[in-house]
Amino acid sequence: AGVGRSGTFIALDALLEKAKHQDTIDILEFTHRMR
Repeated sequence: AGVGRSGTFIALDALLEKAKHQDTIDILEFTHRMR
């Protein structure tokens, strides 16, 4: 099952919010937490 546009948008929005509060973002760790 692939991730649709809605899932991609939600993930990007959450990542951008996290980026506002942190200097670096671990995308791999973020992806594991999303799953």
